[in-house]
Amino acid sequence: MGDETIARSTATRTLDHEHARGGKATKCVVTPELNDVCVRAARAVGGGVVAIDVLEGARPPRERSELHDGVRNSIDTNRVNIPAKMVDYVLAAAPR
Repeated sequence: MGDETIARSTATRTLDHEHARGGKATKCVVTPELNDVCVRAARAVGGGVVAIDVLEGARPPRERSELHDGVRNSIDTNRVNIPAKMVDYVLAAAPR
């Protein structure tokens, strides 16, 4: 949101169970380098509240970082109230 990556998680999944369909979310650290990539990607599409998937690694299989998918799983995993942060961001950006 804005210039901050507020949460990052990866999902343990099978072919049938991705993060949003019940896969287990695991918290990951948001490094300064990853935050920079995410902020630049968000700005490229207009910024604001943006969900981004990041593929990491030089060769397959790559790790897919879930920065948004399955918000309900990411809230507890990251200990971040993502919906509240979204509301706060929108209210702060709204014209008065």
